[in-house]
Amino acid sequence: MGRRKIGYKAPEGLIRIPKSSCWYIKRTVLGKEVFKSTGTSDLIEAQEIYHIVMTELLKESKAHYANRILGRSVPFSFVVERYLSEISPSKSKAGRNDKNSSKHLLKYFDESKIDGITKQDVYGYLDWRKSTINERLKRAVSGSTINREKSFLSEIFRKAIRWGYVNENPVIGIEGFSENKRKRCITDEEFEAILDSMEDNLSDIFLAMYHTGVRPGRIYNLQWQQIDLEGGRCIAFDNTSDNKKVPEELHINSVLLEILSRRKKERRTLIPYVFYKPTLKPYSEFDALKAWKRACQKVNVQECTPRDIRHKSLTDMGKNGYDLSRVGHVAGHSDPRTTKRYTHFSINETVGPLESLAAKKFGERKRRNEG
Repeated sequence: MGRRKIGYKAPEGLIRIPKSSCWYIKRTVLGKEVFKSTGTSDLIEAQEIYHIVMTELLKESKAHYANRILGRSVPFSFVVERYLSEISPSKSKAGRNDKNSSKHLLKYFDESKIDGITKQDVYGYLDWRKSTINERLKRAVSGSTINREKSFLSEIFRKAIRWGYVNENPVIGIEGFSENKRKRCITDEEFEAILDSMEDNLSDIFLAMYHTGVRPGRIYNLQWQQIDLEGGRCIAFDNTSDNKKVPEELHINSVLLEILSRRKKERRTLIPYVFYKPTLKPYSEFDALKAWKRACQKVNVQECTPRDIRHKSLTDMGKNGYDLSRVGHVAGHSDPRTTKRYTHFSINETVGPLESLAAKKFGERKRRNEG
């Protein structure tokens, strides 16, 4: 390019690249140097183009900053980060799952403006996730996983509306994927064998799950301050989630009353938890799962988890003649269709209802005449 003259000053923001006759605009973006051609070799014209480009970029930057302050046109990732920092910590265990639910949503929508995401974009995300292979399991992502992410996306938009970033929720009205119904149900014999193979301290936990029908986490962290063994004979629960509610109070049946009364007599002072380990800490989900699997292996029961106890409890309530609405009230289900997925009936449960129809003997006269 030749030797520069003494006193030479390079044009502001412009640079010449070898083997090109055009002037280039030089900028630093995210720590990397970026070169864009002005399309002209004339320095005066290149300088005019440079100033026009920089003025537009400055306007865009100022507008973006102002929109952030005013709550308009912020990136999707910005809203998710705000949700994870402000909302998720108050949601107990459900809040810890939000980060997992957001991972692929962030990957797909990333810096897209929140107010520019449409229903078609949401459908595009669902199709993309359905074609994704789970790296750990080496199989397609399940419908239930995608539905959880869709639900989280809808929650993000509900908060975005409240915060003034958008005016409508594009997720509303979009159907989810079908979820495989859990076909495995613990039999009475299997449950009895599993409990017999455990020490009392552990079997009490799983019996408490069965005799309340609540989600396992509610039992692992159950505290004495929630329990009234004398007056109301009930367990009080706080609802920490809008969509996973339980009755504020659940009745303590005779079996659970015996268990809790015994444990209260054996209680160590100042221990708030009903069920606790030798370390005086409550059982975690991992602790209970490990104990459950160990017991299942002893009695050769396969493909069974502690959550199946809840399925068994609700199923047995249904077998005892209680309809879905009453069983769903105990379970904390707002939709009877959810309760239906938790109840498992075998062919034996169809014998009584169908045999009762035989008593009517419709068409018997015709069959007798034909015979």
